[in-house]
Amino acid sequence: MTSVSVVVPIHNELKSLAPLVTEVEKALGGRFDYQLLLVDDGSTDGSWDEICKLCAMHEPVLGLALPAHEGKTSALAAGFAKARSEIVVTMDGDLQDRADQIPSLIAKLEEGWDV
Repeated sequence: MTSVSVVVPIHNELKSLAPLVTEVEKALGGRFDYQLLLVDDGSTDGSWDEICKLCAMHEPVLGLALPAHEGKTSALAAGFAKARSEIVVTMDGDLQDRADQIPSLIAKLEEGWDV
């Protein structure tokens, strides 16, 4: 089974977190060995508490918290450092990226494409 890590920087995305986890689970669950890394970048809206709840409810979800708002680049770097898979996909936390497109991306990689 192909292994993939999905890294998502989070900054004040409380309302989109549960739907994001659901969408990734729907797209990857049962088809891939995956981890979903939610990197909280100093949110002030309760996002970190929600991430902790989601981690407890969904085994593939891992939460990381930056000590302060450091920006997207720092959040991505923290997620990359914890990613355990050779395939790492990034998504935004606001649901503008579609998780259902990840399997197509992985299929292209398995065909030999370099992304």
